Amino acid sequence: MKALKLAVLITILNILFSGCSSGLDTETLKGEHVEYLHINLTEMSFSLVGHQKDSIHLEAETTYRITFENKGFLVHKFKIGSGNLIMSNDGKPSGYTKNFFEGLNTFINFDQPAQLNGKIETNNLEAIELQPGQTIEIIFSLPLSYKGKTFELGCFSPGHYQLGMKIPITVG
Repeated sequence: MKALKLAVLITILNILFSGCSSGLDTETLKGEHVEYLHINLTEMSFSLVGHQKDSIHLEAETTYRITFENKGFLVHKFKIGSGNLIMSNDGKPSGYTKNFFEGLNTFINFDQPAQLNGKIETNNLEAIELQPGQTIEIIFSLPLSYKGKTFELGCFSPGHYQLGMKIPITVG
């Protein structure tokens, strides 16, 4: 069973994080100012640790290190994007027409499985699926071209988005 779960996770990671390269990693960030955010995922909600806000504000030309931690009992598959919602064949939302991470150099650390070394670099991050108890950290720098744009963080596990598991993101 563990081998099957690992194989499924490796397949998902290969699909989600194809297009590797960037050079953005923890060594590159030494000495650079980095903004940290910690977002907990629970049943049908995102919560920013240390913030009482119902939205996220980011700044262009800034490097971010965002930790997502699934503190709930359900699997969460979330995306960040903008534009119209993409609807699946069954009429349920499944994503956005514009991917927030498209073309952004992104470095990803994750806590499981150790067999994969826990690090991935990509410029085409589309979605993240976190099992209960799992944590992932995403490091990226926002270019000036993102200034003034709005996005949304939404969970697209069945029924989650419809029950309000989404939060707006603005870039100043």
